[in-house]
Formats: sequence, C-alpha cells, structure tokens
Amino acid sequence: TVDGGYKLALDKNYSPTETKSAGFDGASYKTATFSDGYTADGDKITYIESSGGDILFTLTNATITDTIKVDTVNKVVTLTADNLNQKSVTVDGGYKLALDKNYSPTETKSAGFDGASYKTATFSDGYTADGDKITYIESSGGDILFTLTNATITDTIKVDTVNKVVTLTADNLNQKSVTVDGGYKLALSDDLSPTEIKSAGFDGTSYKTATFSDGYTADGNKITYIESSGGDILFTLTNATITDTIKVDTVNKVVTLTADNLNQKSVTVDGGYKLALSDDLSPTEIKSAGFDGTSYKTATFSDGYTVDGDKINYIKSSGGDILFTLTNATITDAIQVDTSNKIITLTVNNLGTNDITISGNNGYKLALADTVTQTQTVANAASLINGKYTSATYAEWYELGTTITYHAATEPKIFILDGLSDDAKLNENVFVTDGDTTTFNLKRRL
Repeated sequence: TVDGGYKLALDKNYSPTETKSAGFDGASYKTATFSDGYTADGDKITYIESSGGDILFTLTNATITDTIKVDTVNKVVTLTADNLNQKSVTVDGGYKLALDKNYSPTETKSAGFDGASYKTATFSDGYTADGDKITYIESSGGDILFTLTNATITDTIKVDTVNKVVTLTADNLNQKSVTVDGGYKLALSDDLSPTEIKSAGFDGTSYKTATFSDGYTADGNKITYIESSGGDILFTLTNATITDTIKVDTVNKVVTLTADNLNQKSVTVDGGYKLALSDDLSPTEIKSAGFDGTSYKTATFSDGYTVDGDKINYIKSSGGDILFTLTNATITDAIQVDTSNKIITLTVNNLGTNDITISGNNGYKLALADTVTQTQTVANAASLINGKYTSATYAEWYELGTTITYHAATEPKIFILDGLSDDAKLNENVFVTDGDTTTFNLKRRL
C-alpha cells in the first residue's frame, strides 16, 4: 500500500493466470487452475495466491472422453454411449446425469412362438437416467412362457398372458390331443365338440347308435381329441318290416312293434333286447264253438301274435274243427256239450223216432236229460171185461248205450174169451211173453 495520496501501479500485468483449464482429472471433474499474481487498485496492490483445481464431481464406472458435456451452471453431466461401458454410472457433488440421446432398451424380437414354445419379447441392453445415476439394463426377454405338445403352430393362435390362456383353432389340432405347460390353460376358438352326423336308427333291419364326427374338448391344460364314434349295432330284427312306427327304448332295451311290422311271421330280436306289441294283437275268437248243421265244431280264432321275451310268435287262424257229428238228432240250443268230460246231453226235443248215432266223436259219449224216458213204462194196464181181454200197452222210450235207441209205444191186443163167469178177473201179473202168445192166470177156473 502507499499513502500521501499516491497510487500504486505495476510495470506490467502480474494478474493470476489460468494454468490449467477446468476438466477431468481421472474420473473427477476439477475447476480451472490459476497461478498466484497481483492486481493494482488505487493505493493498493493485492497479492492473489494460486487457486483452482477444486473437484466439482466424480463419476463412478464411466469412461472419460472428450464427449462428456458438463453444465456447471445447472450442474448436469451429459454422457454418450462411449462413456457407459455396459455399467451403471453415478455422479456426486450434487450433479445430475443425463444421456446425449435415448439409450433405453429396445425390443429386438416380439413375443411369439419359437417352435412349439412361446417366448416373451426380446429387448436389447440399454440405459436409463434417473437423477445422479444412469442404470445399465442388460438385454432381456426370450423367456419360455409355455410349450404346446402336438399342436401345429400358426398365426391364428391367441395368447392371453394376463389370464394365461392359449386359444387354438381347428388348424392347430391335427386330430391329436394337445397339452400346454407353464400354468397356462387351453381353450378352443370355436365349438369343435363331436357333432351328431346321423341319428340313431335302423340301417336295414339293424338298429345302430347315433354317429358322431370326431372333435375336441378342452379341460384345463389339455384339449382331448375324440375320434368319430357311433354306428354300433344294438340289435337286429329278423322277419320284421321296418317302419317309422317302431319304438326303441334303449334304456330298458325294449323294441315295440305294430301290426305293420309283423307280416304274419314270427319275429325275433338279438342284442339282449326284448320285443313288445303296441296293441293287443292276440288271436281273437271270431265264432264260438257250436253246431254247424249236425256237426259240432270248435271255436274259430283269427290269426294273431303273442310275445315271449325276444320273440313275437305268429299264430295262424285256427278252430272250426269237427269234434263230432250227430245222426237223426234235431239240433237245438238245448243240447249241452261238455268238452271237458266229452259228454253230449240231449233233451226230448232233440230226439225223434229214429235211433241217434255219433260219429267222429273223438271219445265223446251220449247222454239223456232227466226229462227223457229211459225205461219201458206201462201206458195202459191189461183188462178183462165181460170176456173181452185187452192187453197192456207201453209208452215210447229211449235206451241209452253207445247210441240212443228208440222204442215206439205199443198197441193193445184184444181177445174174446167165451165161457168165463161174469166176475172172472185177471191176476196182476198177466203179461205178454211174445207177439202171438198171451198167458192168462185166472182167479177162477172155467
């Protein structure tokens, strides 16, 4: 310093000079370095010591190049790819890091199938800046989420990675069962269940189950292929006419037929099924047993059918057979025919003056009703009045044997006896011994 109102001056410039510019010293960024020197100001020359070289910040893991930009005002350090070394970089001193351009990881391959395996998207490595740190992110992706077994890989496959569902189309299935792993489930884009392509029904005389196409069912991590099926023969009818009226109960294994299916034949069924009739088609009586003229015939029955398990039996029309024929009988409703005991009972109205015989009798016997006289009986007793003898007469009667023999009523014989007393009488046992001779027993002698 100087007084007396004097001022100081330097014979030349001795101001401090920059000896080293601001920049990196290793990984540390330092301020510029200045030499010591002097400055004159009025009555004073001031000495200024050497200065600078202060560390503003230090980078960790960075490669130091001239491309690094340092903004000391805003305290931002901007790095390029050449400074990063596939490492995470940090800075201190209150500075922040920035990237000269976007070095974020980029998708190099979209998520999708690699063979039968579905992989996540593939990303390149890269960097992200956040405050005082630039983070290195390694390349990633290509992880297998799941693998399909037996599937054909096409662009139609839909993958829902959120709900972990893989949806396949018919083009992916190959008539095989498909599985998936990785905790994923399988689904079908459309209903590919087996469908009925032909209903159950008759093929000729054989009844077949419904025919189904092949198809697929989804259940968790598996789609199961189901081969075409059906068309199996459940049973075959023999001798039946096949119509839409046939009813088939596959639960109880019963086949019900109508008259249109029977053809006057016996019908059988196999396969463990039984037969039934829709209506009662049993033979019916169309004419009762009875006389046709003098012949007695059995009842007449129509043809019909009976059911017996796996068979329907056809029974031809029957009856009208002659059991016996009566000769010389008068046929009336009063005749009683006992077919069990084979006895034919006639009344007086059925009898005439001719002997009755039976033919073709098949063991039948004749009988007479109680009202028919079956023994010889006296119609009028013999008498002797005033020497006139009148013989006894007998009523008509019938004698039962293998035939019915008719015995006619007798006529009286009259004799005139001379020389009898007026009170002569006949014994009670007067009788005729033959056609020409009469024997008399008198109570009084001549």
